[in-house]
This record gives sequence, C-alpha cells and structure tokens, in this order.
Amino acid sequence: MDESHRSGEGNQSGNQDTENTQGEADRLREAKQTKVAEKVARMDICMAEVLRATRAHQAFQNTAEALRPDFGGNFYSKSFMTEEIACFWSHSWHGGHWMKVMTLLIHYNGQAAVLFGSLFALVATVCFSLGLLPGMVRFPEAPDMQWSTWSLASGFTAAVFVLVLWRPQQLIFLDRICINNSDAEQKKASILSLGGILKRSQRLMVLWDPSWCDRLWCLFELAAFLKSKQAQKNQVLLVQPTILGPCSLINFFCVSFVMLPATTISFAGGSFGLVVPALGVVLFLLISGCFVFAVLRAYFRSLEALKERWQTMVDRWNIPYLGRARPVSRFTPSFAGRGNQQSHNSTLRNPPQKLLNQSGFSDIMGDAKGPGPDSMANDVGYVCAVVSSDLNAAWPAWANAAQESAGAAFRKAADAARVHAGQVKAAVDSQVWPGLPPTGGEASPFESEVPFHGSLPPVRLRVCSWNLHGNMIEESDDVRKWLMPDDEPADLVLVAVQELVDLGPKTVVMNPNGDEQRQMLLERRVEQALSKGGRYVKVCGFGMVGLALLVYIQPWLACGLRQLRIDRVKTGLDGMGGNKGGVCARFLLGSLSVCLVNVHLASGQHATTERSQHLAQVLSDAFQGTSAKGALRPKKLGFERSSVYHVEAHELCIITGDFNSRLDLPKEAQWPSGPQEAWLARDQIMLGQVSSLRGYREGVITFAPTYKYKIGTDALNTKRAPAWCDRVVFKSEAPCQLQLLEYASLPDLRFTSDHHPVTALFEVE
Repeated sequence: MDESHRSGEGNQSGNQDTENTQGEADRLREAKQTKVAEKVARMDICMAEVLRATRAHQAFQNTAEALRPDFGGNFYSKSFMTEEIACFWSHSWHGGHWMKVMTLLIHYNGQAAVLFGSLFALVATVCFSLGLLPGMVRFPEAPDMQWSTWSLASGFTAAVFVLVLWRPQQLIFLDRICINNSDAEQKKASILSLGGILKRSQRLMVLWDPSWCDRLWCLFELAAFLKSKQAQKNQVLLVQPTILGPCSLINFFCVSFVMLPATTISFAGGSFGLVVPALGVVLFLLISGCFVFAVLRAYFRSLEALKERWQTMVDRWNIPYLGRARPVSRFTPSFAGRGNQQSHNSTLRNPPQKLLNQSGFSDIMGDAKGPGPDSMANDVGYVCAVVSSDLNAAWPAWANAAQESAGAAFRKAADAARVHAGQVKAAVDSQVWPGLPPTGGEASPFESEVPFHGSLPPVRLRVCSWNLHGNMIEESDDVRKWLMPDDEPADLVLVAVQELVDLGPKTVVMNPNGDEQRQMLLERRVEQALSKGGRYVKVCGFGMVGLALLVYIQPWLACGLRQLRIDRVKTGLDGMGGNKGGVCARFLLGSLSVCLVNVHLASGQHATTERSQHLAQVLSDAFQGTSAKGALRPKKLGFERSSVYHVEAHELCIITGDFNSRLDLPKEAQWPSGPQEAWLARDQIMLGQVSSLRGYREGVITFAPTYKYKIGTDALNTKRAPAWCDRVVFKSEAPCQLQLLEYASLPDLRFTSDHHPVTALFEVE
C-alpha cells in the first residue's frame, strides 16, 4: 500500500514537473511571439541579419541569372548587411524577365551610356577635325570635301558597351538575392521583416507588367512602403512599365541603323547612283518606322492597361476613404483539430501579442531549432492576416497618390464645408419639411412622383445587417457600434434584420407580416442609437415574418428622396412561407435610382442551388404584378406591384442579409482544414456557386466568419462548420459613382445572436 502510494505520488510529481516545463515553454514562446508581433506592428525587422542589400550590377551578372525564374541558383552570397537601402525592386515573377532586364538597364545604365556615347562622339569629331582620323569622299565633284562617320559609329559603339557593361553601385533589394531561400528560419524572418525592410528603403521601383496587380506580395510591398512614408512630403515611388526597356532599345537601334547608311552613302555615279541608295534608305526608314510605331503603340497601350488594371484593382479591393482611420476586424489563424477551435477577433486597438495566438510559428527570436519547410505556407498566410489592417490603412494613400498635393488640410476643409452646408440646408428644410411621418400613409412625401430638381452632394450610405437568432437585442450589445462604428452619422441608413422572431411554424402562419411589437421595439432601439448622432427621418419600416427593413435619412437630404416603393417576396415552402425570402425598398435619390434588398436565403450545407434560385426569385418578382412562374401578385398592404420597376434595372442595387453561404467541404468533413485565412477560399459565393449574384461585387473580407458562435463568447460552435453567412453585395451603373469606404463585422456584439452583425459604408455620387 505504501509503495503504491509513493508510486502514485511520484507519478503526480512527474506530471506536475512536465506541466511546469510545458507551461514555462509556453510562456517563453508567448514572450517571443509578443516580441515578434510588436516588431511587425512597428514595421521593424525581426533580426539584423535580414536587412540586406546588393549592388545593382549584381542583378545583371551572368546574363541576369538572378532575374530569371527558370534559373535555380543560390544568389544569397551576393548580398550583405546594411543600414539603409537605396531602392526596393518590386516585381512579379510571372512577367517577362528579359523585358525587366532591359528596363533596368535603361534605368540604371542609360544615363551613363548617353554620357559616354556623346563623349566618344565628341572626341572622334575633334580627332577628325585635327586630321588624326581619315574621312571619305561622298561627292566625286568635290574630292577635297571629306565626310566623317566616326562620330556616329564611335558614339553608338561606346553607348552599347557602356549600357551592357556599366556596373551601377546603388544599393538595391532584390528578393532572389537578399532573402536566404536555403535557410527556412531566415526566410521566415525576412518575410516577417518585409515591412521594416521597406521602411528602410529610400525608393520603391515597381516593375509593372499585367501580372503585377494580381500578386498579393506586390500589392503588400506597395502598401507597406506608402504606409511607412506617410510622414514624408515626397514619396519616391517609381512605376516603370517593363515594356519601356524594349521600346527604348528598339528606338535607339532603329535610329542608329538609319543614320549609319544615311551618312555613308556615296553619291558617285550621278543621279542614278544617288537614287538607288536613297531608295534603300527610304525603304529602311519605312520598315524601321513601322516597327518603331508598332513598339510605341504597344508602349502606350501598356500605359492604358496599367491605368485600367490599377483602377480595376481599386474597384475590386474597394479602396477606403482617404483621411479616415477605421478599426478593421481581422482574425488570426487557428488550426482545425476538433476540440481546439477558437476564433480570435481583434482590431487595431488590440495588443500585438494577441495576433500570434495559435499561429503555428516556430520561435524565430533565438531558438536553435528552426521550422521545417512544411510550416512555411502557414506562416506566409499568417503574415497576410497580420498585415491586413496595415494594408487597409495604406490603400488610401496609394489610391490617392496623385492627389497627395492637396494635403490633409484640404480634405479636412472639404469635409467641414460639406457638413456645414448640410447643417444649413437642414435648418432651412426644418421650416418647410417638419416631422415627416413614416411611410405607409398617404401623407408620406417620399412616395411623391414630383421629380427633384437640383443636385445633391456626395451621400454616405450605411448598410447594417444582423441575424438576431429570434432574440431581441441585448442591452449589453451597443448597437451604436453597428450603426455608427466611428461615431460619424451617415446621410442614409439601411437597417436589415433577419430572424427578428423565432421562425417556427406558428410564427410563419400567425405573423406573415412580421411581429408588430418586435418591430416597434427594434425601431425604438435603432432610433435611440441614431438620435445620438443627429436627427433622422424614417423613410420606411416594414417586415415579413422574421425579416425587417428600416431606412432612415437625414432631414437635409429628405427632399431629394422620391418615388418610394416597397415589396416583399416569399420563397419558403415553395413561395408560400415567409420564413425565407426578401424585402425590398426602391426610390429615387435625386435623379439616381436606388434599390435596397434584405434577404434570408435557404440554409443547409448543400442547398447552394436552392439559395441561388430563391435569390433569383426575389430579384425577379419584387415590384411585379405577376411572378416569374406566372402567378398573380395582387396589390395589398401598401405593396403596389405595378410592374413598373425591376430590382436589377436600378442604377444602384445593394443586397444584404443572411445569404447562408457555407464553406464547400467534402461530405465527410465536419470542419474546414488549415488556418482560418484559407477557409474563405472555400466560400460558396467566392467560388461562384450562387449564380444569381453574377455582376455583383463585394468588398474585401478581412473579418472572421460571422457564424456560428457560442452566444456571449468569441468561440466558434464546433457543432457547425463556420461560415461567412452575413454579407453585403452591390452593383452600380453609370451615372452612379460608388465607393466602398468600410466593410467589417462587429464581434463585440456577441450577447444576442450566434451571428456577428456586419456593416458597410458607401459614398454615392
């Protein structure tokens, strides 16, 4: 008995020692991760060895092997540690490497080539003048007149040799040379330190080709550089289209080859002897001229492509409003082992060490044992998640680089003038536009057909969506963070709610028009929050079972809203039940036609086709007197259904709500594999499986899945696969100019529902 007892005590002691050792290791790991996170947040380098540079001529050695993706050599020995970098080369490995080489040669060696070519041409001219070099007779009638081709020939030869053989000494950063690809530990440290390396670079040179905009790291390099140089008045950003090099060289050689025969033709043989060489020169001029024009045309087309691709990127990534710094919800990766599922939501205000929870990093601040190569993919993906907020902060500076001369003071003054004008107009409107009643009554001026004559300034539209899981909003959830995340009221606010009530059979049958009491309480809660940001007028408020749609507008803008129409479309139970479907409101804002849609689509992992069909039914049947299936849709409850309007015929259409989009997982999988930032690639909407959304756009999702959480916590419920169910999509047509300023979820509002609410802010012109 005693021996058994002592044995048990020994085991407990051993277990305790193991736990202590593990705890100490975890604490050391967390401390090192905290140090790394702080350095990344400050855009600092993780270790001094990764701040390296090389001389520019090293990239051109051995037929520019370092710039050739098909060459697998190790060039790390050509780099050395430094304190500052003159130029950071940002390029895509998917572009033509010879075009990049020629462009870089022109950039670095072009001036030296011109200088030495001109010098040699001048020396040849002087030598010929002094009689040190022989000349040639081109006119037999004047044998004493000597002609020289030494200047052109010597200048051309010297320029070519200097262009190819000149050794520029500028310190540059080229990833192939300055990152140690053979050491996984240093490679990871270099990737984490990329922001710090860019911060210590005086210039950023973008070697642009059509594939550059599609590479994530290229975009990050640009954003990080501009972010690090915000305090500088002059940001040295050089954008060099890679076709510039071939164009310059072709023009140089063509002009030289034309000039050589033009200066060496002999005019012996009279007129006939002159005509034949002249025709040859003309023919050569035509051929080379066509070639030069073709190359120049390709160059200018490349510039147009550059402008178009960058504008497309602005639209695709929905560049935020310049001059605002908004907290952006983001998430850190967690591995998908069952029983270890957590979702960590943080904002820019969170401590940096939280960004490294469950990241899977090996310690890079001093551990002798480095990570295996298999961990690199997760680490690289993690870095993308870590820097997502810095990207969002840097995009505006990049997108408006051409307008930086206006300065922050101008933007601030413009915003102040706009707000002041709105306040003056609101004061005038309050005298002639007092106390607008809610829509639904005949007295509502929003339903007027009288057109609005005049122009409106840019309008900010806030879209807010939340699936309430059948609950009323808890007092612990501050809805102001949802309706006004930055405490700045929008001009027009759309509030879209799903599952305002429990969607049981009794509710569907007894309350097809929605629960009036719940609707009233929701409106009261929303209006109390909005009133703290200014005065609002309710444009409309109605529902269908669990769906509710509220629209509010500031008084100064109310006179510009006309032709309001509302409708609802049931898709549940084959169109008979309102537990699923959509509610819509359309109106004219000034002369712009706008349609706002709140949907709740079919649930289920494999109900993708049904969701797409239901959404198509909502978009096609809304405001129509006859459904797409031929069924009559009579006018009732204020729904006119005159078949005059169609959802997708509006110049601005915004659809929000619970799309119930799930992750496309194998049937046997109950949880997605890999880190969280990889899950979004499995999203059914992202995969294009909801065909009804073709033509619509969505902002960049930088937030964690919005479903399904344990209510009151940030922890995902492992009984259901996570998903980005709650979304905001939009489509605009000319003359509407639409800019997405913000797209985020609100993880702090977690005490009401198993969904996180989402919010989006647009600027409409």
